[in-house]
Amino acid sequence: MTITARQLKQRAKGVGASEVPALLGLDDFQSPADVLLSKIHPTTPLQTTDAMDMGNIFEAPIARLFTKRTGLTLAHPKATFKHDAGIMFANPDRMVGTPSRGRPIVEIKWSSMADRWGEEQDGPDGIPPNVLAQVQAQMACTDAPMAYVAGMIVGGFSPALRIYEIPRMNDAIEGIVDRVATLWGDHVVNRKPLPTEWAPPSESILRRIKREPKSLCEINPDVLSRFQATKEAMEQAKEANDEARRLLIMALNNCEAGGCNLGRVTYFTQSRSGVDLDMLRARFPEAFATCQKTTTFPVLRTKFNAPGEAQKAIES
Repeated sequence: MTITARQLKQRAKGVGASEVPALLGLDDFQSPADVLLSKIHPTTPLQTTDAMDMGNIFEAPIARLFTKRTGLTLAHPKATFKHDAGIMFANPDRMVGTPSRGRPIVEIKWSSMADRWGEEQDGPDGIPPNVLAQVQAQMACTDAPMAYVAGMIVGGFSPALRIYEIPRMNDAIEGIVDRVATLWGDHVVNRKPLPTEWAPPSESILRRIKREPKSLCEINPDVLSRFQATKEAMEQAKEANDEARRLLIMALNNCEAGGCNLGRVTYFTQSRSGVDLDMLRARFPEAFATCQKTTTFPVLRTKFNAPGEAQKAIES
């Protein structure tokens, strides 16, 4: 669903139900480190994808189809529901009847991954684990006795709405609440370093962190050493690959293709069209200027001390 600016501001003070699957390691696109880093540091807004926009656009029609199928009247809650522990929040897509605490919730999904969805009668076993974790977190925040998941599956020949009835799982909710509270307390409140065994945060969240201009900090030399070692290994691997590539081309002699018991190699001439920017700038300067756009992005650069050189001060 579309989250308002006010709701986003509220979520910055805690964990949204849609972020819970990531904290549990069940999200394909976010890791626990991604979520926690976004809570520790201010970040720029997340850019929506076409898939996210499609889900938002079709939320209302899917809700109407749900009502047609079930006869249940749905309401669109405007408020953010807060868990008693004060850390977890939820913004359900719809609620049955009056949008108030204690009412059944409806989570609406638009998915092209049909293989991840089972039959309606499968109930909790028919929905992806990340969706199940999300609706349990929503029920924890709203005190809902049960939930419906309305999944519009578009991976086949025609879209199909599947409606799953999901019971409230109190043991799962207790585990979710404990997990969220522990991670929040350790890494957001007390600022403990993220566990080293975790995968590092994604480049996406690292790019979105708002950084203080002209600020400096001291970093762990082991991290820089690892980067230096892997960078050198990558450069050596590239040189070895380039040499092997030239040897392979040379093995073709003057042929366009060749092969052996391991496989087949081709070296065909190809062409592709492109825009001559220099000509465009020279002949149509106004059009060139109109089509120009500026993008900003962080660039990582490193400068290593020479072997044997004394450790430089961080300000240098």
